Amino acid sequence: QKASVFIANPNGITCNGCGFVNTPAVTLSTGKPVFDKDGALAALAVKKGTITIGEKGLDATAQDDVDIISRAAILNGKVQAKNLTLTQGANQVDFKHGTVVPIAGEGDSPGKAIDTGSLGGMYANKIRLVSTEPGKEVNLANLTATQGDISLTADGKLSLVNTLIKRAKNIFLASKGEIEISLSPYLAKFNGNQSNTDSDVLNDDAQRELISQRLRQFSQLEADENIEIHAGAGVNLRGISLTAGKDITLTSGNSLDVGKVITANNKDTETTKLTAKQGGISLTASGKAALGDVQAKTDITVNGKDIEAAKLTAEQGSISLTANGKATLGDVQAKTDSYFQRRAVPDNHSL
Repeated sequence: QKASVFIANPNGITCNGCGFVNTPAVTLSTGKPVFDKDGALAALAVKKGTITIGEKGLDATAQDDVDIISRAAILNGKVQAKNLTLTQGANQVDFKHGTVVPIAGEGDSPGKAIDTGSLGGMYANKIRLVSTEPGKEVNLANLTATQGDISLTADGKLSLVNTLIKRAKNIFLASKGEIEISLSPYLAKFNGNQSNTDSDVLNDDAQRELISQRLRQFSQLEADENIEIHAGAGVNLRGISLTAGKDITLTSGNSLDVGKVITANNKDTETTKLTAKQGGISLTASGKAALGDVQAKTDITVNGKDIEAAKLTAEQGSISLTANGKATLGDVQAKTDSYFQRRAVPDNHSL
């Protein structure tokens, strides 16, 4: 029987072009091992340390499971795996019970819980990330996932740039702070021909369409079942496509911006699109709800202080809008009766 590989160093670990053979699972950690009375590894006490993936990356595609457990992580190269789990922050990670309990850290708090460089990223079938470092951002770029569940939770801001999730089962994103999913500003200048200047490219229809296709390629989140996004602060989805086989649920403790992003030197716009193929869509914001293209098989429910919606389509259901203030709507189509409810009647209300 093949044994799992476990590497721990409280002072940090750097992996630059590393890989593993003849092992089904790999754990990299900056925690101190905690053993039970029988001498078996029971937990990891993580108080400090950063795991750094260099530009040559980490190739664990031959393993079933990869765990990265540290106070912080820096991804300057690709992490490639089947099932990838990242646990960040000062924590007691209990293997027997599967729990993560925050503990007091040592030394200075890291600037970010996870930071991703321009060449860094995560490529896996299934990804689970838990970051407990208080108020610290999780910055993920070039995240590509297929097949399994995707679960990302952070105490601080959760930022995703250039995200491609295809055929995941479920997608769950949660943050006590803000959640932002956006396109890289560099993709707006993608042209495939270095001899052209930016202005030449952006004035050419064919090149602008190529840019648009490139943008859409790196901004898709698709789940066979459900998509849930919950933020204690704002939710900003810019130029993104969210598609669920069943339901989509978004909640924001502040504003909910699911509108348009301007690209290609202000010449083109990419509208954020939410699609629930066989289910409904529920959108709730304590502040303003700004929506692009929202399409559901059944019902659409929107709650917000003010509501702006370019397009709402409930193919076989109803549309329910509840606002404290103004509602500005574009194309609205529903199969059954819909309604708009005002919690208060402001002077600037319009429909």
